[in-house]
Amino acid sequence: MPAKDHISDNQFHLHLFHATPTKNVEYIQAQGLGPNSYLTNDYALAQQYAENQWMYEPTSIITVRANPRNLVPDYNSFKYPVHVDRPSLTAKYNVYKDFDETQLKSGVDWKNSLKQTGSVLHVGTIKPHNILNIEPFF
Repeated sequence: MPAKDHISDNQFHLHLFHATPTKNVEYIQAQGLGPNSYLTNDYALAQQYAENQWMYEPTSIITVRANPRNLVPDYNSFKYPVHVDRPSLTAKYNVYKDFDETQLKSGVDWKNSLKQTGSVLHVGTIKPHNILNIEPFF
């Protein structure tokens, strides 16, 4: 399921996904998604994060509305890419290429980060009214 972009309140926003243990959902609904959260525009990649991080724990995928002004590259994913078990994701993000830190210093922005790693970092809290959907994953 691809993320959809839209215009809201005369401001451009992206619909992005975040994986989290289900035990965190009630807090997130009340307080928002904490500062410096990792987001993706690829639902399948959010599922892969959930499988890798919380193998034996109930997990949910949260859809959020994010302002691009609060997005920065996910430099950690360039250095330490998520272990991807799905061939379609490996081919899409090419995550096993040798990491070259000089390329990052040459001006990678959040758009490049989404394209190359499938992930970005949201600086600041995503408020509860920008939580669009919460779906149990497993």
